[in-house]
Amino acid sequence: MAKFNFIQAKHPRMLSYVECRSDPVFYLVEDAPEPEPELDLDDLAGKVMFGICAMFAGCVASALLAGM
Repeated sequence: MAKFNFIQAKHPRMLSYVECRSDPVFYLVEDAPEPEPELDLDDLAGKVMFGICAMFAGCVASALLAGM
């Protein structure tokens, strides 16, 4: 609830003013959407390296089998 107090100046040349004070009001914040998970670059790099190694191993295996 806001409280208004009028403050009268004591000197004729000074300005009077209104002071406004209010009690803090708390509002419920709606549920914010969950942030997207961050991209784990270390995990991604490991998966890429595993894929490259698997392709290389498949090429070597097929070359060895073709030579027989």
